[in-house]
Amino acid sequence: MDRQVVSVTKLLEILNARLQALKDCKECKVRGPILLRREIAADGSNWTPVDLKLSCGPGGSHKTCLPSLQRVVAQVASQYNLAP
Repeated sequence: MDRQVVSVTKLLEILNARLQALKDCKECKVRGPILLRREIAADGSNWTPVDLKLSCGPGGSHKTCLPSLQRVVAQVASQYNLAP
């Protein structure tokens, strides 16, 4: 499947929408940075979420939402690439 190419802003919007769609993470928010990889990863992704910042609202916690964020990042990375 071909990945859709999007801006950093759009990629963050997608990550936040998917994370906030989860029951325990409705008030959580992801902030960048999202960086282009120097080389394309083996899975075809061209961006890295290595320094993403997660803020959880009153109903969430890092203990619950960080694993959820990791799953969301994996899903989004398989569908979207970052515009150069």
